[in-house]
Amino acid sequence: MDETVVQSFLCGEDLMRAKAVAIARSAFSQAWAMFSSDTRKYGGNTGYDDILGVQYVYDSRVANYRRVKVGDLVVLRDETGVQGVGRIHQIDRLDHVTKTRRVCPGCGSGRFEKRMRQTRRFRCRTTGCRMEFDQPAEKQVQVTQFIAHYGGYWRALDGAIDSGRIKVAFLDAAKQNAIRPVDPIKLKEMLAELSIPLPPKLPEKSESPQKPPHGGRRLVLTKARYGQEAFRQELLKRYGAVCAVTGPCPTDVLEAAHLRPFAEHETHDLDEGVLLRADVHRLYDNNLLAVDPESWTVVLAPSLRDYSEYAKLSGVQFVRGPSPEAVKKRFDEVRALWFS
Repeated sequence: MDETVVQSFLCGEDLMRAKAVAIARSAFSQAWAMFSSDTRKYGGNTGYDDILGVQYVYDSRVANYRRVKVGDLVVLRDETGVQGVGRIHQIDRLDHVTKTRRVCPGCGSGRFEKRMRQTRRFRCRTTGCRMEFDQPAEKQVQVTQFIAHYGGYWRALDGAIDSGRIKVAFLDAAKQNAIRPVDPIKLKEMLAELSIPLPPKLPEKSESPQKPPHGGRRLVLTKARYGQEAFRQELLKRYGAVCAVTGPCPTDVLEAAHLRPFAEHETHDLDEGVLLRADVHRLYDNNLLAVDPESWTVVLAPSLRDYSEYAKLSGVQFVRGPSPEAVKKRFDEVRALWFS
């Protein structure tokens, strides 16, 4: 075949592939990665009243603020990773909001950063200024403020996708923008690897939409094991949002479980850990559920036979991956308790 014809054919293939991708993307809503953290790269922003799992607040000084619409997907991220994904079901607008902005005393720019070791605490990043100073100045600015509500469609990820990985899905080259466009297809693929579906689309206007449930988080004081949250994050990365017994489920009800009682060793060994739904975790910790090391299936205590919903778990295949030795040791101990 003539080389020119071959090149033309390949170009045609590339064009068709590009069109196919464009059509596929058009089937999805826009998706945005929204940065929410107490730590900012530049110090001019005094922060927003974000509530993780409920709402994201931004204003008319933020890049892409005009493009965010009801129905769009949102990915909430911080310095370490993605904390969850949702879909915007309402946007409130507040005009003429006065906002305090910290600025460089020299040029009035908000583009300055905190320094870790140098004598002067801050340094301006604006070209032509570069002033070093100890205390920012303040000025009042008028903005239009927006509150994007997504709590009714929130799915927590709790850092299962780290910050470096989500950047692969960004559709722009900006580094500092708080709101950045994300490729919805790549986002869907990343979530699918963790067995987490995209939040559902909003109901049609003809339908009678229900008031979304209130989400968010509350402060709870309790004793915590050192490293427990990091242990859970690593298990989410390894197994996805999947209970080792019941299968895919929301991360909100998934807990990091130790196959051997934590009190015995007080270490977080990933090979001896799995994710379990909260109630299943309770059964496991209370010696009511174990795993047969030969068939790798769930075995229940005789006392659970009269509970139909839990009885269904008997014989269910347990997730592959954890240490066979830990599974067997726990099985032998629990069986001895049942039949002693």
